Amino acid sequence: MSAAEPLIAYLEQLQDKGETHIALDEHSRAILRKFYVRAVKGATEVVATPQQQATPVANVAPASETLSTSSAQPAAAIAQAPVAVKPGKATGSTDGELLGSLRSICESYAPLKALGTLRTQLVFPTPASSSDIMFVGEAPGYHDEKNGFPFSGPAGEKLNGILRAMGLSREQVHVTHILKFRPEISQQTTNGRPATAIELETAKPLIDQEINTLKPKIIITLGDGAAKFFTKSTEDIDTLRSGSHSYKGIPVLPTYHPSYLLQAGETDDKRRLWKDMLKVMEMLSMPISEKQEGYFKKT
Repeated sequence: MSAAEPLIAYLEQLQDKGETHIALDEHSRAILRKFYVRAVKGATEVVATPQQQATPVANVAPASETLSTSSAQPAAAIAQAPVAVKPGKATGSTDGELLGSLRSICESYAPLKALGTLRTQLVFPTPASSSDIMFVGEAPGYHDEKNGFPFSGPAGEKLNGILRAMGLSREQVHVTHILKFRPEISQQTTNGRPATAIELETAKPLIDQEINTLKPKIIITLGDGAAKFFTKSTEDIDTLRSGSHSYKGIPVLPTYHPSYLLQAGETDDKRRLWKDMLKVMEMLSMPISEKQEGYFKKT
């Protein structure tokens, strides 16, 4: 029996169970790269240099693509993919039931746990009376993790104020994050870090299902990371705000993160965000009063 046969047998077992994707950490990827090099070189023992390890990976599908457990899939392709087992489908007859089902799926989603870079407290949105508007941030912070739901600290209070100015309440919109767990760092307290590209890509099947489940009429991204994720752009938030974007056929409007407004002293920044909210209201044919039209207007 070759060294690779137990792995192939394991993948075939997963495939028989109906699983289509697997999660791999960096150590596992390195092992698979060695299998690949051995197969290509025909050697009995290969200790690949970093350059040699990188060579076969360059010829496989990019990391943003999903990974099949088919035994025909090259080992190098398996080593490259950051995403894994396709999540189960949320079930229920109401948004609340569907979200409850999706919550359970997110909480036990093995690919995210396999990364080993996230904390364990799930941060999940509460059901809203309407899902026409979806606000999406990149990842939870300290207050979100502490309270268990997105935008629950000072940034959340700022967001609530923006909603009130629009004539809405938190209960009338859907507020969530791409990543449902707080990114971890050493000796972590209130401090944090941005989510990595691999973390966000691994969480993509979950946010996609959330969007497919709720079917919002517009997605408002909050902050630079979420904007780049949904627009697939490397431009900064100021540039992305002025563009036209969509995701899965749904209009996407990038704007500033509420925490940025808490730190920004410039009224111009608040004016720009409010201009974005007026644009949302216009797109959804919401009534706009003279008072709302005049918020942050230059005199």
